[in-house]
Amino acid sequence: MNCYMDSFKVDNAIILAAGFGSRFVPITYDLPKGLVPVRGEPLLERQIRQLKEKGINDIVIVVGYLKEKFDYLIDKYDVKLIYNPEYAIKNNLSSLYCVCDQLKNTYILSADNWIKDNIFNSTEENSWYSCVYKEGPTSEWCVTTDNTGRITGVNIGGYDSWVMYGPVFLSRPFSEKFTTKLKEYYKSPGKENYMWENVYIDELPHFDLYINKQDSDNVYEFESLEELRQFDPDYYSKTPNVLIETIVNIFKAKENDIVDIKNLKAGMTNKSFGFSINNKQYIFRLPGEGTEKLINRKQEWEVYSVVKNLGVSDDVIYFNENTGYKISEFYSNAVNTDSRNRDDLEKSMDVLRNFHNKNLKVGHYFDIDHEISRYLTLCHERNAIRYSDNDETYKK
Repeated sequence: MNCYMDSFKVDNAIILAAGFGSRFVPITYDLPKGLVPVRGEPLLERQIRQLKEKGINDIVIVVGYLKEKFDYLIDKYDVKLIYNPEYAIKNNLSSLYCVCDQLKNTYILSADNWIKDNIFNSTEENSWYSCVYKEGPTSEWCVTTDNTGRITGVNIGGYDSWVMYGPVFLSRPFSEKFTTKLKEYYKSPGKENYMWENVYIDELPHFDLYINKQDSDNVYEFESLEELRQFDPDYYSKTPNVLIETIVNIFKAKENDIVDIKNLKAGMTNKSFGFSINNKQYIFRLPGEGTEKLINRKQEWEVYSVVKNLGVSDDVIYFNENTGYKISEFYSNAVNTDSRNRDDLEKSMDVLRNFHNKNLKVGHYFDIDHEISRYLTLCHERNAIRYSDNDETYKK
């Protein structure tokens, strides 16, 4: 009897925590999503504690973004950290691939889940995926099941449906077969944006995965900072983030006046997020890592000051010469000049010609030869990628 039960004993847990966490911006600019405190406790720490309460002590956390922030967990909880070097260019399929040889009787968790009542056990009989019921329309992954609870279909989006939400348990037989498929998909081109669940969905008829129905108030997966605010009222007034504090100070506002917060596509050197106050939209720009060597922010501000009110740049509300933080108005209907459209080009050239004729001056000089040489020196120092046409471009 004991040998039989041993086959169901949970071996370990894997927590996927490598991603950036764009839904929690701006908090996640300096804190990984798994370490965001909710009701006084970091998300990851709550999950680790719940696992250990059930005797599951073999815990691996796959990290990537701001990986050094997780180091304290090694001493505090005796967990192992595995680094995913591809976290920024691939989805979580690559994270599970990093630890796929450790899949046995295994729980798989996402770092940004919050679980009210402990749903883990020391033994599990069947593979399952936690699901909650969503009333009305939803964009989540909706499941259909047979009368045994086995998942028979998964559709992205639906109406009044059970959706995949929260932790997963994979049995040893499931893991052995799934690991083979996982490795196969990882090595296949065009799968960079695949989540590990996409592999399961593609191969669904060959795998027995059952629904584990959870109350909607027991498993949470926060979609935005505003959703987190509704769950944890401290985020209406005590958000531990210098960027939120900056906005509050600049606009003389309250934290709950800052709404519609969303991550915007990062530029070549910067990160940006959008927000609204009093029905007006703004962009907050943060300099990217290493940009202090590329751009002189004091000179940048000098240029902004000279061209102010000329209609040739964004309207800057706030600029910090030391940090490079910039807040400017957001233009919802703005479009880029189309270089193939002659009318667009003529209008753009008229603006540039008019600007050039103003003979505006700043207190610094831009020497393009010097700057190109400086940039190339930086590339050599950092062993940056040299493109095949680099020398030819330099000569031109």
